[in-house]
Amino acid sequence: MPYATDFRARWIFGRMDAPARTVAERIRKRVMSLHIAAHKFQFGVTVSIGIAEAGDSTSGIDALMGAADHALYQANAEGRNRCTA
Repeated sequence: MPYATDFRARWIFGRMDAPARTVAERIRKRVMSLHIAAHKFQFGVTVSIGIAEAGDSTSGIDALMGAADHALYQANAEGRNRCTA
């Protein structure tokens, strides 16, 4: 279940040279390395990423998005700041 502080975004990648998990981990680590300053406060940001791949048996974009959402909820349930497929 999303928290009030959660922000959700969806990206659809086409064919990639690197596996989706590798790209997702690269994004997660880069975001985690950010240090954001606002007024007198400094804070960090983390990201959880749900990964789903379309295969021959994927019934459509809704099924693919559903699988990615399920993986994202699983990542959050396992402690956040992680990539789950």
